[in-house]
Amino acid sequence: MSRFVFSGESNDYQQRREELLAAEIALKDQVERVATLRRALPLGMSVPDYVFREGPMDLTQNDPVDFHDVHLADLFTDGHDTLIVDHLMFAAEDDEPCVMCSMWADGYSAVTPHVMQRASFVLVAKADINKLRSWARHRVGTASASSPAMTTLSIATSVWRKQMARRTLV
Repeated sequence: MSRFVFSGESNDYQQRREELLAAEIALKDQVERVATLRRALPLGMSVPDYVFREGPMDLTQNDPVDFHDVHLADLFTDGHDTLIVDHLMFAAEDDEPCVMCSMWADGYSAVTPHVMQRASFVLVAKADINKLRSWARHRVGTASASSPAMTTLSIATSVWRKQMARRTLV
């Protein structure tokens, strides 16, 4: 199958490498077949109309009168028919969210603009909206204004304000 022969390569190694290549091609073909089947599925069951709380884009504005309910259907933005919902493990009784979830949330500043070209994207948590917004403000305030990290955190705050940290499950 392979036309490449490496110098010093034994026949046994070459045969096993060709077996591996054949298995990788078969796996790719199977993944493509599964994707085709997934795309051909009819519409599924109805999803409950979950309700989220949303606050102002400015994370310093925390007057409860400025918070409002947002329904699941409203999270589909910019005409997208796909919604990616990431759950930030931050329970109502916790003082702070999961460390690994926080790490992922910090990284969304780089990928969210790209994802949102094709899908709506939100980060949700079970924590009270005030606790969630306080955590988001703290994440922004942990770097000095002159550090390179502040640029990343500022971008993350912008993304959080628009799409993520304002939302909490009710």
